[in-house]
Amino acid sequence: MNVPPEIAPWFISVLLTILSAALGVVGYLLKDIRAGMKDNEKEQNERIELLKREMADFKANMPKEYVLRDDFVRAIAGLDHKLDRMAREVSIINSSLNKLIGTRGDGR
Repeated sequence: MNVPPEIAPWFISVLLTILSAALGVVGYLLKDIRAGMKDNEKEQNERIELLKREMADFKANMPKEYVLRDDFVRAIAGLDHKLDRMAREVSIINSSLNKLIGTRGDGR
């Protein structure tokens, strides 16, 4: 590229101005992108901390709100045993009443 000597200083200054402006725009965009990334990272860290607190609360309340399967099975087995015992006692009482009343248990 042959530039006449009388235009060379002007051409160089315009070229340097354009390059400086381009570098300024690129620098601004990079700064803006970096600031956006920092904001996103901060927001994400806050959300992670919130999840950690919620998980800790959940773990603390779990024994109060939920029952282990083995404990549930044990409790139901105990209730079944009590119901069976009550059914036997009712049957014995029914038989005794039938003997006292003199019926056979079929309503005759």
